[in-house]
Amino acid sequence: MLIELTPGPRDSPVVEEGHLFEGAPAFSLSDLRGGDAMGVVGDLVVSIKGITDILRRNESAARIALAAPDATARIAASIARLEQTVNAAADATEKLLRKLEGNLTSGSEDLASSLASFRRASADAEKVAAGLREIFETRQRPHEPRLLTNHTYTYTLYSSQTYHADSGGPQMIERITIIEPRSDRLHIFSRFELPRLGAVLLATIMRDRGYEAQALYMSTRDILARTPTADLVGISTITATAPSAYSIGDAFRARGIPVVFGGPHVTFMPEEALAHGDYCITGEGETGFPLLVEALNGKRSLSEVPGLVWRENGALRRNPPAAPIEDLDSLPFPDFSLLVMGGRARMGGPGPGRATIPIQTSRGCPFDCSFCSVTGMFGRRYRHRSTANIIAELSRYNPREKIIFFYDDNFTANRAKTKELLREMIRLELGFEWSTQVRADVANDPELLDLMGRAGCSALYIGFESVDPQALKEMRKSQTVEEIRWAVRQIRRAKIHIHGMFVFGFDSDTPEKTRATVRFAMKEKIDSAQFLILTPLPGSDFYTQMQAEGRLLDTAWDTYDAHHVKFRPVGFSPWELQLAQIRAHARFYSPLQILRRLLRGRVASFVIAVYAHSISKRWLREERGYLRLLRAGQRMLRSTPRGALASS
Repeated sequence: MLIELTPGPRDSPVVEEGHLFEGAPAFSLSDLRGGDAMGVVGDLVVSIKGITDILRRNESAARIALAAPDATARIAASIARLEQTVNAAADATEKLLRKLEGNLTSGSEDLASSLASFRRASADAEKVAAGLREIFETRQRPHEPRLLTNHTYTYTLYSSQTYHADSGGPQMIERITIIEPRSDRLHIFSRFELPRLGAVLLATIMRDRGYEAQALYMSTRDILARTPTADLVGISTITATAPSAYSIGDAFRARGIPVVFGGPHVTFMPEEALAHGDYCITGEGETGFPLLVEALNGKRSLSEVPGLVWRENGALRRNPPAAPIEDLDSLPFPDFSLLVMGGRARMGGPGPGRATIPIQTSRGCPFDCSFCSVTGMFGRRYRHRSTANIIAELSRYNPREKIIFFYDDNFTANRAKTKELLREMIRLELGFEWSTQVRADVANDPELLDLMGRAGCSALYIGFESVDPQALKEMRKSQTVEEIRWAVRQIRRAKIHIHGMFVFGFDSDTPEKTRATVRFAMKEKIDSAQFLILTPLPGSDFYTQMQAEGRLLDTAWDTYDAHHVKFRPVGFSPWELQLAQIRAHARFYSPLQILRRLLRGRVASFVIAVYAHSISKRWLREERGYLRLLRAGQRMLRSTPRGALASS
């Protein structure tokens, strides 16, 4: 048996597989013999309503039971019997009407009412039977995959899954929850809660299509503590949250709720994800996910869903990927009223103040850094929204209540389009304070930098990565150390906060080069910084290289967060690389450096530095076990042949 149906709550009728539609009466014209006309009609009404109730209670069971090996013959026979019942009742009604024709008098209102009631009940039953017929015919389509049968699980069916006459057939998926698990590990942005846009955008799309949809962004514990109300759960995950996503998927499937995975990690690791879910949508999900829901509701085949990966009869099935969405204006504005964040009332930092609203103006990146998985997910071709469309979204918010974070991977990749947007923001006097991610080459265009300042830019997050020419070449960064230095000085002159991001662990890196990087950041008075550990994320060229060379240490994905060493570096031992990162933060955010920020009047930089100093010390306490093991294993790692650990 592929599916076992177990009883739900006592007040929620459930029919077990193998007993579909039992209790449906069989009608014949002989049922009219004896009794008065009104009594016969009354019996017909009761019986037809009983049939309809059975149909309604069992439509979900019928859909799931289609996967059973003998489903074809059994479901066909059940539907045929039901249709015969309805037809026989209709014949009986016609005979009764002919018998009573012309004899209805003013004293026969009750009989007329009973006949009208019967017609309504009969029509309702016919619609439900037609819906079941549609299920059956869908089952007969060539190559139609079995529904919800990837694994042996117990499904509990609730009577809330009811037929909707306006849908033209059974609607199994009505309530959809899209989840982005929040990382439970500590990092510099732990107190700044800003979900990625995918979950909210998908919830908005499905809401606009008539489904009941919501998005959750909270810890795994908080998600699992909630009472499930969804017919389908989608989970979006990056690599660092994959274990949490898998735990959530397992929990919802155990409750009988099918699970769909999406996001960067499962795009490159779909087989892994299918051990914890029923389906994966790879790449951009805005096209594939709604079509998957249609397929689960019997309106199309799974083979028609672009980017879908699933298992059918134990075999992996993979559809061609969805084409990148060319017209980004066609996507709705994310509706953050659909977002539930647990204990947090708003997005952004802790405490009072304005909430942060994320807005994405583009997708794709024309650059191709070796350690980045963005191009693998969204491609190298840069696609952008129209200025009018972005302005329309911005106009929904009050700048006195909201701060904007432009979520683009490279906000200024198309400088002409960026300038057009900035000029319009200035002309309309929108008045937003905003921040975004850019490359160092933003400073090569003085006009662009001036427009950014005038339009309200308060902070730029810049991936400098390294100040070693060899490392920059190795990572294919397409920038020089002089360009980095020039960018820092020009952006500081524009009075825009600089958050610099540096990466340690390239093959050309050494402990001395990491120290030189910290000296550079302090000398150039970068306002805030992160010193990150090079991480082989699935989908990046660097991951492929480390895997091929046997240099991966493990696949504990929750530690693939740029704060833990996950590969065997060349110029360090793993412990030495970890220590270089710890010391970089300790030096950059030392009490002396914090005081200097205050004396220079960089208040925002001072506040961030105090927080970063505190969070770094807390990280060391929480990661003591990991650090002890890494240090103790230093000799073993040096003496173990490459590939031995990764293959063990």
